[in-house]
Amino acid sequence: MLQALREKDREIEGAAITPEALASLIRLVESGRTSVGSARGLIADLVESGGDPEAMVRERGLEAVSDTGVLERVVDEVLQAQAKSVAGYREGDAKLLNFLMGQVMRRTQGKADPGVVRALLVRKLQGASS
Repeated sequence: MLQALREKDREIEGAAITPEALASLIRLVESGRTSVGSARGLIADLVESGGDPEAMVRERGLEAVSDTGVLERVVDEVLQAQAKSVAGYREGDAKLLNFLMGQVMRRTQGKADPGVVRALLVRKLQGASS
């Protein structure tokens, strides 16, 4: 919010965003309906023009993907495409989990629920190695 105010050279009093809209945007993130990244992208527009965050998320296709069936397919594709990273992770390079998460997020255009993605990756990486 502060960054958007600075970029628009505005004080909070001159912003078009209402406290209710900000609270609504926060609820959308907390409930997992949109990602933090998507919410950040909306802040500048809300500061400039106001509006209904829920409607904006819907209209712009920014709703988070938390459907485990969809995410499981994407995770499987990433694990298959990144066999070297999978092997490295299983050999103890824990940082590769973040790389694999990034690949899933890229394929879902940042719309995947990170918590669900991490849980799926960990389960699949640990389950397939035993």
